Amino acid sequence: MKKTIALTLGLAMLALLPSVAAATTGLIPFGGNVMWTIPCTCSGNVLVYVGPPNFGSFMYQPTIPGIPAGTDVFMNYLPMKVGSYVLGLAEPAPMTCLVYAGVSCVTAGAGGMMLTVGTSL
Repeated sequence: MKKTIALTLGLAMLALLPSVAAATTGLIPFGGNVMWTIPCTCSGNVLVYVGPPNFGSFMYQPTIPGIPAGTDVFMNYLPMKVGSYVLGLAEPAPMTCLVYAGVSCVTAGAGGMMLTVGTSL
C-alpha cells in the first residue's frame, strides 16, 4: 500500500515537472492547431498563429548555420503548415515580423520566439 502511494506521488510529480520548469523559467507553453502563418520577408522568420487550447502568436526562427539561436523542431518538422497541431515552449519577449512593402519594411505582427516545437502531420 505504501509503495503504491509513493509510486503514485512520484509519477504525479514527474508529470508536473515540465509545467513547473516552464513556470519557474518564465517560458510560455503553447499548443493547438496552426490557424495561419505570415512569412516575414524582411526579418527572415515566420509568424505563426496558434489556436486553442493554448493559443497566441509565436515566431518561428529558422536555425542559421553557425548561429545557435533558433527554433528546435521535433517530429514531423512542419511548424508552418496550416492545420497541423503544434506543441512547444516560447520566450515571453515578442519579436517583430517585418514584411517588405514597396520600398521599405513594415511590421506585420509580433510574437514570442518558439524555442522548441513538436508537430503533427
